[in-house]
Amino acid sequence: MRDAQARGNDPLAPTVLSYADADGIGQVSASVGRFPLPLPPQLSQCPDLSEHPFSHCTLTHLEDGATLILDESPADETRPSVGRRWTAVRTDRDGGMVAVAASNTRGDRNPTPSRPTPPLSVRQLTDIAVSTAWKPVLAAVPAPPRGSTSMPSFQYLPAAEVTDVISQNLPGHLRTADRGGAPGYGHLTVDDGRGKCLVAVTVQQWEPDDEALTRVFRGAITEADGVRVKVTRGHPDKGGDGAVLWSVDIWRPDGLRVAVNELNTRAYRLPGTRREPALGIDELKKIALSDAWRTALAGRSSDRTERK
Repeated sequence: MRDAQARGNDPLAPTVLSYADADGIGQVSASVGRFPLPLPPQLSQCPDLSEHPFSHCTLTHLEDGATLILDESPADETRPSVGRRWTAVRTDRDGGMVAVAASNTRGDRNPTPSRPTPPLSVRQLTDIAVSTAWKPVLAAVPAPPRGSTSMPSFQYLPAAEVTDVISQNLPGHLRTADRGGAPGYGHLTVDDGRGKCLVAVTVQQWEPDDEALTRVFRGAITEADGVRVKVTRGHPDKGGDGAVLWSVDIWRPDGLRVAVNELNTRAYRLPGTRREPALGIDELKKIALSDAWRTALAGRSSDRTERK
């Protein structure tokens, strides 16, 4: 070990070690924390492949009820063939979390490999993450402030319901695959025989007069029924060479917002694989304006009321 440092003044900030042996210099980091209950759903999920297509991840449920996520990804996703970063994250049922990582680079600002592989194997990272030696450390981590929550109070549509509605509004000749997402967000790929395209939808219920959204939709077309429609064609912020992003974003008078995005490739961060996405703007508008979104949200609200 060459040196160690804790980042910033936060006592829970990661401790970062520079590790050197005959193979070269690498980095090892460790951090602990505590999440509010109930635990956010994303803590029991691998990275979403629509956003992180280079991730190789496994999720294991441990005997004590904890979850263990092991991930092998590029140290810099904009240069996926360069450095590597391996991570092990254990999350306990009470919200305690231990994360350890190793990379074959000198740090986040220098993703160029400084050794063939990270200094610790995935097996070694696992042993560290699940070690009982963390118990007194986690016991000293303060609980989140009273009243803190992991999710907003309003109801999100599960990802599976979002992808179901997308599928219901697609042309029949398209093949679909690669479904995924998170609460309020769902995605799948469509293929017309000329290559996969990612279609992703975010569904949110806002206040009808929200100031932030009013600014977002300034200059948008307003339909006869009061629905504001914003159409954009461009390039994704997280896109590879030749990647194209088409988007239809709608905001209904009752506050319902549905944003539909489509790429000309199967995931963000990848180069475009065709000149244009498979679905045209009118087909994206059909998805965004579907009454099925309102019906699905109403059904979730009814179920929630009955459970009270």
